[in-house]
Amino acid sequence: MMRKICIILLVLIFLSACSKEVEPPKINLVLLHGYGTDSEADKKMRDIYMAFERENPDISMQLISVPGFENMEDKLKDMIFLEKVPNIIYSGGYNIERTYSFMKENDYLLDMAPYLKEDKDFYALISPENFKIWEEGGKLYNISDKLSLRGYWYNRKIFRNAGINEEINSLEDFKEACEKIRAWADRSKLRTTPIMLEAYSDLDILSYCLYDKNGVFKKENIKEGLSFLGSLNDLSGGEQNKNSRKDSLDSFNVAHSAIYVGDISEYALFAENLDADFDFFPSKSGKKPMYSALSGFLLSESSDEKQKEAGIRFIKYMLGEKVQKKMVSIGFIPANPKVLIERDENEILYRHYNRLKALKAFAQAAPNLWNATEYRAFLDNIDEYLSGDIDGETLKEKMNSFK
Repeated sequence: MMRKICIILLVLIFLSACSKEVEPPKINLVLLHGYGTDSEADKKMRDIYMAFERENPDISMQLISVPGFENMEDKLKDMIFLEKVPNIIYSGGYNIERTYSFMKENDYLLDMAPYLKEDKDFYALISPENFKIWEEGGKLYNISDKLSLRGYWYNRKIFRNAGINEEINSLEDFKEACEKIRAWADRSKLRTTPIMLEAYSDLDILSYCLYDKNGVFKKENIKEGLSFLGSLNDLSGGEQNKNSRKDSLDSFNVAHSAIYVGDISEYALFAENLDADFDFFPSKSGKKPMYSALSGFLLSESSDEKQKEAGIRFIKYMLGEKVQKKMVSIGFIPANPKVLIERDENEILYRHYNRLKALKAFAQAAPNLWNATEYRAFLDNIDEYLSGDIDGETLKEKMNSFK
């Protein structure tokens, strides 16, 4: 009797197990990105990434978080060498043109244009700036989830103390403001410096200098631009000596330097008691904010069809209104053209983004203006130029030594 009962129970268990639907395996997505620091903005972005997994239970997300986007390209190269290309690559606006070109030429990247043609709702999420910069012969390999708005931040208290009351509308005005800060600091016996230069801000400033009076970017005017950079370096006491972005930011945060060149989103990294405001950098043709769709999301062609579709789903999620509003709260300009910045959401972005729209003319950010060789050679050698170890002609040769 007991044996019959056991057999019946086993049969029932077997039938019950057979009656249950077997869940299909999850789609695995590997995302490589540079939001790997301990900053609040980076933590919030990682939370946004992982929320996608919660909203899409058929997908499993694996984040490979590199501490800083400037270090991400090296990690990507290693993964390509090991033939472990991530399903999704996010370069966060840094120039990875050489790796991007290599991946494109060797069919590592997915052309997302066919997906956009089939999905009008997806197409409507993409910034016109993204198409303008990244569409090539009807193909699109890059989609950015935020727009870059670059200029300079200035310490209002230092500007007042130095007697800078007039608006800065030209390169001459900017240099004069630095001269006033230098003179005030010397009179007051303070170590305050007008600006702490470092390679990335140097490239921004040089790029502004190369726009002529008609608003045309001319690389052949580099000698004049380098001279302007040299004058700013002299006014800052020749302090540039392998400074990093962090050095420049820390200096501005403690009011050691009066000016910080960078993206509008970086205000989130400032000290709470810092009295700072943002302005567009001047050029020969007037104020010219740097406004661009920089490098963003790339998808791997080597992914299977389900991974490709999941990758597209992820980008649509990042460009959706809910996520784009969260990014506004963090301090980013939304890439989705339908998402507006409201004053109560982010007063700083609201004010300066509306100033931008009123100007209707802007410059491209440095990563979009210089090819990979020029970009890397400048960053690697500008310290030597400003310290006098190499001259302008040598720097120019280094920037054009590889084709």
